[in-house]
Amino acid sequence: MQSSVKIALSDDFLRCFAEIPRDRQNAVMKFIALFRGNPTSPGINYEKINDAVDKNMRSVRIDQNYRGIVLKPDHGNVYCLLWVAKHDEAYDWARSHKVAINPEGGNIQVFEATHQESVSVPQAALKPTGLFVKLKDRELIRLGVPEDAIAKIRSVDSEDSLDALQKQIPDDAYESLFMYAAGDTYEELVRERELPAQVDTTDFATALTVDATKRHFVVITDDVDLEALLAAPLEMWRVFLHPTQRKLVERDWNGPVRVLGGAGTGKTVVAMHRAVWLARRVYANEQGKPVLFTTFTRTLADDIRSHVAMIASPAEREKIEVVNVDQWVRGILRRFGYRPELLFDERRRPPCQCEVRHLPGLI
Repeated sequence: MQSSVKIALSDDFLRCFAEIPRDRQNAVMKFIALFRGNPTSPGINYEKINDAVDKNMRSVRIDQNYRGIVLKPDHGNVYCLLWVAKHDEAYDWARSHKVAINPEGGNIQVFEATHQESVSVPQAALKPTGLFVKLKDRELIRLGVPEDAIAKIRSVDSEDSLDALQKQIPDDAYESLFMYAAGDTYEELVRERELPAQVDTTDFATALTVDATKRHFVVITDDVDLEALLAAPLEMWRVFLHPTQRKLVERDWNGPVRVLGGAGTGKTVVAMHRAVWLARRVYANEQGKPVLFTTFTRTLADDIRSHVAMIASPAEREKIEVVNVDQWVRGILRRFGYRPELLFDERRRPPCQCEVRHLPGLI
């Protein structure tokens, strides 16, 4: 396979894969192995979907009943597996969806689209109304709205009607519009997106490197454990991070960092990916110092240790120590000759001396 060829899986593809029967999953895995080896192989029969909205959509044969949908742009060497389902269902999905690079954000977006005829309307005749009346078209695009979806967004006149469109527009667009409707300013939202200075809407290879794209696509390289990814396809947190999560994971911080968020917002996911990212850098630099990941309970430490193993290579796992705080402190005390003892009788506890002792080698 040519080194310049890039193959990517979308999170939608993994969700579809999880829903098909187990015996059919084996056929999909065999196809992916062939596809990963060489997407230009004669054994992969690309079929153009003539009535598809997106001219880059192709169908590929998995077996007698199942078809995969692949993005195969006219320019470049990027191939993206987007969908897998029974023949008719796969074709129905391909006919009604489009894949495009957002001209302001530079990220790849997958969204529902329909065939539209170009109609010229005098600007003076337009009377903007709706929830996003104050936003210009380019500003909507900068918030993640695909050009093809601007008309839909212009029709939104309430938060309920925005929610009704959630599945029809990209996640980043919906989230930005939701936050705008909730009171965030356009300037605040754009600043969070960190838009590139220039975007080539035909360069899918570069678009795959954008954080907002990585939220939904993973590039299959030799370092990606494809079998593990397909074995638990619904554990999306292992691969797909929100851009705000990725910024926390991959930033070079100067000192301690406190991450705040409610339950279920992904704080632990960020911490696990951060530990692996640090271990990867430490291992690459051969500094020899492990990454310490502490928790308050032994049960949580065990759970995090098993999850870290899913996203780290064997070499990286050796560089990460996951342990609850009490156990770690006991180990430190024993190392320096202290014998910790639990005293449940208040009368036997010595009075607090308010003295901090320095243990050699302990920071």
